[in-house]
Amino acid sequence: MHWYPLPVNVMDKDENGVALFEGYLRVPKDGDYSFYLRADTGAMLRIHDALVIDADYGYESGSERSATMHLKAGLHPIRVWYMATAGGKSFVDLQWAGPGIERQAIDSKFFTYSE
Repeated sequence: MHWYPLPVNVMDKDENGVALFEGYLRVPKDGDYSFYLRADTGAMLRIHDALVIDADYGYESGSERSATMHLKAGLHPIRVWYMATAGGKSFVDLQWAGPGIERQAIDSKFFTYSE
């Protein structure tokens, strides 16, 4: 998965659309991880079935939402839902910080499609 920004340019800029990016996040160490989500329109981050960040209803375009959760080392199911609206420049940006990781875009080496 490519996350910086997510590849939302596959949508026609003249149409509304929804993209769902899903896979597994490889967490290197046990600890508290902070996630930061920014988009031009609505977006949501789920890890396992927990809604970690809801940047949808009442979300101001381009603003940042963040949350922190404790994760064990290993693979965790992750989903990012994104809604693009017609006429805008589509973007969604997901970053993280955690034990030994300064705030940054999540490198693709931390993602996989299967367990």
